[in-house]
Parts: sequence; C-alpha cells; structure tokens
Amino acid sequence: AITSQRTYRMARSMEYALDELRRCSGTQFDPFLAEAFIEIYGNCKRAGV
Repeated sequence: AITSQRTYRMARSMEYALDELRRCSGTQFDPFLAEAFIEIYGNCKRAGV
C-alpha cells in the first residue's frame, strides 16, 4: 500500500517503503519476516527480476 498511489497521497518509492519496514521492524512487523523480505527484494533487484 505504501508504494501505491491513493486518492489522499502520491505513491511512495520502494526505498521509502523499505526504510519504513526497517523502522517498524520489531514493533509493527515481525523482525524475522521483515528482514527476509528485505533480503529477498534485494536479491531480486540485483538479479533484474
């Protein structure tokens, strides 16, 4: 939802979304799953997927 445009705000960048995921890891998001997602996203980005 962070990277999607809404009627009340513009879409945010993927880097912003990743920063938000890191910032809220352990409070709003499970830290294990947050780190796994960030790692997998980075691997996909490097592979050009």
